[in-house]
Parts: sequence; C-alpha cells; structure tokens
Amino acid sequence: MPAGQLSRRSAALCRCALLPAPLVCGSFALIPGYDRPVNLSGPQAAHVTQRPALRHIVFFSAKDKADIPAIVEGLSLLGQIPHSSFFEVRRNTQNDALSSEVDVVVYAEFDSAEAMARYKADPIYQKAIDIVRPLRDLRIAADI
Repeated sequence: MPAGQLSRRSAALCRCALLPAPLVCGSFALIPGYDRPVNLSGPQAAHVTQRPALRHIVFFSAKDKADIPAIVEGLSLLGQIPHSSFFEVRRNTQNDALSSEVDVVVYAEFDSAEAMARYKADPIYQKAIDIVRPLRDLRIAADI
C-alpha cells in the first residue's frame, strides 16, 4: 500500500468509531467519530479534536415565554445525574433572525450508549420530565 494511504479495513474501523483513540498512519489519521481519514498535513488538521462517543442535543420551546426560567431550572436537575461526561442547559440567545422557535437547549456528552441509557434510567431524569413536560411545547432531540 502506498505511503499515506489507509487500508479499506482501517477506514471502516474509523467510520464505525471502533477505535478508542486516533490511529496515525504517515500523514493521515483515523479519528473516532470521523467518517474518513484526516490529512494531518492539511489546513484542517488544527481543527481536529477527540469527539465523545455520543452527543445528545435537545431543543425545547415554552408554551408561555414566562415559563422559560422554570424550564431551565427543571432541566438543570439533569446535571446532577453522574453518567454524562459533559452536561449543560442553555437558554437560546435567539440571535438568528430566521429561527426563534427554540427557547432552551440541553447538550450532553456520553462515553457510550450504555452511559446514556443509565442517565435516562436515573430517577432524576423522570423528575425533570415531570417538571418540564407541562411547560414545554416543542421538544426535538438528536443523538449524534
């Protein structure tokens, strides 16, 4: 195989995120979470970071804008659950003139799908749902 090229098997490992850490081969690297080898000598190399196994992003809108602080407070309870490696609740700054539907965003990172399952099984998770569900209108979740 020519220098700087990765085998089809190595590229498949990268796509499947089976690598626990970046694998460097010449001027290329297989990085978990990326769908193709990264050229370490290219301009994008400075922007490559280690990514968590799973990122959980949830968007909420309030039925009544006066309830946004209560929604933030209820969702902030989720930060007490120990299974996420990173967690934050943020109020949308609504700086985008084309979209103002989202009021609150939850962002969490997990080391595995199992960690996320334990997070959702925690009693605090249900408590947060019980507080927030009656106050919210829209809820859109994405796991990447």
